[in-house]
Amino acid sequence: MNEITVHQIVAEWLKQNGYDGLAYPGECACLTDDLAPCGEIQGGCTAGYRALCAPGCGHEGYDPNDPSCWHIQLKKPEGK
Repeated sequence: MNEITVHQIVAEWLKQNGYDGLAYPGECACLTDDLAPCGEIQGGCTAGYRALCAPGCGHEGYDPNDPSCWHIQLKKPEGK
């Protein structure tokens, strides 16, 4: 029997339901390809969608053309 982890179950569910990752409000966010890099999924994590940051996001060196400046938002972006 193949063993499956909670991380794998959650990542697969997120992908099957069109989500990009998880966010723990005010703390952190992660994408399904690198789910819970902190080592655990918190009970307060919510499913969401990857969105590029906007001016004033608080990330050092904000660049609107830099895909590494992102966050997870709960509302589905238009056109997704």
